[in-house]
Amino acid sequence: MVVLGFVLILGFVSVLFLQINPSHSLTYSSQKFSGNRLYEYCNDLPQLSSYLHWTYDSSNSSLKKAFLASSTADGWVAWAVNPQGPKMVGSQALIAYKLDGKYTVKTYNVTSYQKITVSKIEYEVWDMVAE
Repeated sequence: MVVLGFVLILGFVSVLFLQINPSHSLTYSSQKFSGNRLYEYCNDLPQLSSYLHWTYDSSNSSLKKAFLASSTADGWVAWAVNPQGPKMVGSQALIAYKLDGKYTVKTYNVTSYQKITVSKIEYEVWDMVAE
């Protein structure tokens, strides 16, 4: 199981998550995170065999999230949002993968289907962790 944890400051994703009815969200106390990180809500994503944990802090417009998904030993896990529409090109992505025996996570601005490269994304992201 790969955990991709990070914090974003942005308007678009905040609005998106505010539209999720918390009554349909569950707190999955059986899923534990390193560093005693806690999240207020959790959404089961059965189509992806994954979970999205999240907490929105309206005082500073930040969104704290953790995306859990299975990966093969040499695989990768990604989470992305495209503020311009439902397509891959234009996505602002965080991709976690194993490098030299350690999990790492980096940001990618997806500008083409042929090649993606590590780059800064539109949204401020900090405290990125992959485990």
